Amino acid sequence: MSSHQEVAEIISRLDAYWHVLESDVVQLSKDISFCEGCLTRYGDVFAPSLEHLRRLRQNRKEAMQNIEGLLQDFSRNLSGGQRLLRDLERSVSLPGQDLSFKN
Repeated sequence: MSSHQEVAEIISRLDAYWHVLESDVVQLSKDISFCEGCLTRYGDVFAPSLEHLRRLRQNRKEAMQNIEGLLQDFSRNLSGGQRLLRDLERSVSLPGQDLSFKN
């Protein structure tokens, strides 16, 4: 697998995981709301379950933030690489090209 294909696959898989995590957060929010109602109606027996659901939701949100940060870093690196390449193409000749600097 080429490095281009590998990068594309990584981005695609991270995006897929982000959407799964987003779906989990939505469902966990619904479950938390339901569990809060049960806690109100039936007492503290639901407190551990409620806390567990809240931790799960927080973990999913943190994973989503990590994915978002990584994709933003990748985008910045890609943009930086493109700028550097443009600058180099204007100022540095590759072997076999005209050796004069371009302005």
